[in-house]
Amino acid sequence: MSRARGLQNVNKLRRKLRRMEKHIASEIPNAIEDTLKAVVADAIQNAPEDTGDMAAEIEYKMRPDGLAGAAGPGAASSVVRGKTKGNAFASKAGRMSRVSAHRLLQFFKGYWTEFGTKGNPAKNIPPQPARPFMQPAWDANRAWAIARVRRAVNEQLKRVQNL
Repeated sequence: MSRARGLQNVNKLRRKLRRMEKHIASEIPNAIEDTLKAVVADAIQNAPEDTGDMAAEIEYKMRPDGLAGAAGPGAASSVVRGKTKGNAFASKAGRMSRVSAHRLLQFFKGYWTEFGTKGNPAKNIPPQPARPFMQPAWDANRAWAIARVRRAVNEQLKRVQNL
């Protein structure tokens, strides 16, 4: 049983949807993209005001098959993996451009803001408290997003049954 953010059998569903790929209309990817857009909009509103440059970098990126995506600071320069285990972001191999380096910095600033830091007393770096903005954005949209994607999946499954 695979779990992604409290959802069960996500990978199993993705495998089934990929097998039906030629029959899938754009409704499922559209539902996922709508979810990502809503989460991004709420995350920008929830972002602490003193992180204005980071808030401007909150974006989303869809996987090429349209069945998954990532949202957050610097997400556009990420590689959205298909697996739910581990980190959803992986830096691209090779030399990093200035734009990619900036987005990577924004990703880490977002991570440190979301989860806080423990600081380093030896270097006189104070700890920073967690100031979550991505998790509340997901929590605010979770029920709607799950219902929207479920409705799109069910419609596509009905269409495939009729083929």
